[in-house]
Amino acid sequence: MTAPSFLTTAISAGLLLTFAFGGCTGPIAASLAMTSFGPQGIYVFTMTVTGSLALLALSSVSTRPQAGRG
Repeated sequence: MTAPSFLTTAISAGLLLTFAFGGCTGPIAASLAMTSFGPQGIYVFTMTVTGSLALLALSSVSTRPQAGRG
């Protein structure tokens, strides 16, 4: 399923802003994790981010309406 053509610019802008926000805050958060946990902090940070993304993906899949039903 693709987005309607009139939403393409808005979706692209949202993705770029999200990417920019992560690019600005990610290194700061990783360095704070490394300050708190030492060199292992980079792995703690990576596990936290990856786990959060996995939970977000699972919640998105579980709340998505089923195709063909209705």
